[in-house]
Amino acid sequence: MTPVSPQLTAPTLPRGRALVIVRQPKDARTLLRNLDIHVATLTRIDVYFSPREPFSSVDDTARAVARIYVDLAALAIAHDRLDLQANVLIAPRCVSLDTLLQSPDLRVAASLSEDGTPRVESLPTVEPLTTAALLTGSDSVPPLPNPTHGTVAVGGTFDHLHPGHKALLTATVLHAEHDLVVGLVDDTLLVNKKHAGVLEPYAERHAQLVSFLHLLAPDLTVETVPLRDAFGPAATYAKLDALVATVETRENSEKVNGIRAGNGLGPIDIVLIPVLSGTSDQEMDMANKLSSTQIRAWYVAKAAAVAAALADGAAGSDQ
Repeated sequence: MTPVSPQLTAPTLPRGRALVIVRQPKDARTLLRNLDIHVATLTRIDVYFSPREPFSSVDDTARAVARIYVDLAALAIAHDRLDLQANVLIAPRCVSLDTLLQSPDLRVAASLSEDGTPRVESLPTVEPLTTAALLTGSDSVPPLPNPTHGTVAVGGTFDHLHPGHKALLTATVLHAEHDLVVGLVDDTLLVNKKHAGVLEPYAERHAQLVSFLHLLAPDLTVETVPLRDAFGPAATYAKLDALVATVETRENSEKVNGIRAGNGLGPIDIVLIPVLSGTSDQEMDMANKLSSTQIRAWYVAKAAAVAAALADGAAGSDQ
């Protein structure tokens, strides 16, 4: 199959980013509804999550972030924009709000006023936007719960990096105190994937992965390793404390410690999280999850529609 260029599938070229500032997860749904008229012109939505109250555990923090990703996924699906990039960046570990405000392609900023009224501003504004103006209430941010492990591993294909991937990566980062090892599936293992013609090559997947992790936790040391088998560094790295994986990979994940023992290595903790659903905020309702396969199918369908329209136009001009 001839590879499809995503740039050829969209009828108009999206032109910028939106920045959404939330203090609690439920704020995101309210603010995202107010972005409806802007979605067609956006390449990316960054949700800067600055919690008002401290979380009791890493798992509670990860669940709060996942709820926001569910809303972002629902927005993308509702607008038929599966190519829309979305990030949930939780303070104080992520890049600063000032850094996000300085993005040259920032076009829209959304936040809640003191009385809970949504404010959506198109940029440039008459007065420059400031952190103080966008963060209602106290601008102090409680510390995140202490990470549970020093060095943590995670693995995946991470094709067309989407909310499900990012919820998994965020949970992994929240568990990792100082080092993250990512096994990124090598191209050689992906030739039989469905819609392989629109699957991103390793270099592109790697670049998007590293860019997201830098936004999410610039303090974290990240090592990316080509994954050429089912276990990768989780089975061979001595200085590893935990593996974070999705519940759907439970069977393989629980084999890791047996392989480590065979390699003369000690056991590691296995941390399992649910797969993010694109249609429901019930954590275990995963039947209709937003997936890389769905996104690749979307690109293929868009390309087919463009080709059909061009063919119809050519046929019409011949008459």
